Amino acid sequence: VFKQRSQPAVALTWVGDGATKTTAFHEGVNLAAVLRVPAIFVLQNNQVALGTRLDQHQIGPFASWGKAYGVAGYPCDGNNVLDVYAATKLAADRARNGLGPVFIYAETFRMGGHATHDESEARKLFPPKIFEHWGKRDPIGMYESFLVRRGVPSETLEKTENGVIEE
Repeated sequence: VFKQRSQPAVALTWVGDGATKTTAFHEGVNLAAVLRVPAIFVLQNNQVALGTRLDQHQIGPFASWGKAYGVAGYPCDGNNVLDVYAATKLAADRARNGLGPVFIYAETFRMGGHATHDESEARKLFPPKIFEHWGKRDPIGMYESFLVRRGVPSETLEKTENGVIEE
């Protein structure tokens, strides 16, 4: 609809690594590519799909998928707010300029299960050191550290957080 109406809007959707193995995903990406619609597909490589590690359902890098569909792709650190923003900005500009859909490949990690019922199962899939590594890479904490290093007072961040909690 955006393309037909010549609107500068872009559709954005995201999908986890496991859901990329569905027919609907591939049909949707293929049609978007054929029609050259202004869409962004964020592929969250969170390393696990409903109890199945990435190495059990994926061969090769996601970054190669763009070539298969004839669309551009931008990799980013899915735990770095600014990196994700930059990739999204590039993707949106490209899609708005009539160059068709774009992939964003966001590397991240699912710290727990998909729901409370599989929380303990998720913890059994990976060694504790993996959770320790990714736990130190919490996107909010990393961005807060960045802001403090840039001179934003901690009190300002606390006030903002409290305002969000109240809201």
